[in-house]
Amino acid sequence: MPKQRIAFVLVSQTWWSTVAPLLAPGPRPSTDALVRLLGPLVNQDAAGIWLGEVPANLTRAKGGSHVMMSLLIPWDQIIAMGALEESTGLKPGFAAMSVESVSDPPSARRLDTRQSTP
Repeated sequence: MPKQRIAFVLVSQTWWSTVAPLLAPGPRPSTDALVRLLGPLVNQDAAGIWLGEVPANLTRAKGGSHVMMSLLIPWDQIIAMGALEESTGLKPGFAAMSVESVSDPPSARRLDTRQSTP
């Protein structure tokens, strides 16, 4: 079974305030310049990315539960994005090397010894 990918997306408050009326009531609106979104990454195409399982501003007649939809976030509205995979039981984090242990490639160490001519 393929692992579900989760998208972590930063969008502007301006864009979010235009989309929020389509969604089910949630937490209080933020006054921050950026809004963080987290949801299942359904697809990505030329238009943008699709988040799935987003509760819509509609309720079902039976049971009163929210209708779920996919939400398109256009590429030009995305400030930053990350994609996470379902946990595999590994400890969260990533591997990094300290700056001291990284050596410059040989081409970066060469100096241009030519003298400029006026």
